[in-house]
Amino acid sequence: LNMQIAVKARTLNPTVQVIMRIFDDDFASALNKQFGFIALSATGMAAPMFAATATGMDITQPISIEGQTLSLARLNISPRSKLIQQRVSEIEKIFRVSVVLVRHDGSSQFHPAGDTPLAANDVLAVLGGSKEINLLAQENK
Repeated sequence: LNMQIAVKARTLNPTVQVIMRIFDDDFASALNKQFGFIALSATGMAAPMFAATATGMDITQPISIEGQTLSLARLNISPRSKLIQQRVSEIEKIFRVSVVLVRHDGSSQFHPAGDTPLAANDVLAVLGGSKEINLLAQENK
């Protein structure tokens, strides 16, 4: 029924912005590519919240930007983290996220330089997809 309404709306007004909630990530992506509909997967939207709870990080509700579902996540770098001594540019390249902030010794750097290294107890804020954020969180254990 959602699909019928979306197609009918587009038929009546070809410039209308159609936003749909879908229960399958692949189908949501296909609808976006095929029809230009903004299709948000309910499971894709919920996944970051479940992962955040398991890893103790803070994460925002996902938003859709250019057809991608992204969240902002904040995590504390664990003293045993594999991320220690990695540079911001390495984090961005390896995990395909955008580093928004690094807080070191109480001093916050928004959009830190690529050569900024991470240290134990730093706070890291990143913008990325749920899969990418989950991989980053796993490396921080």
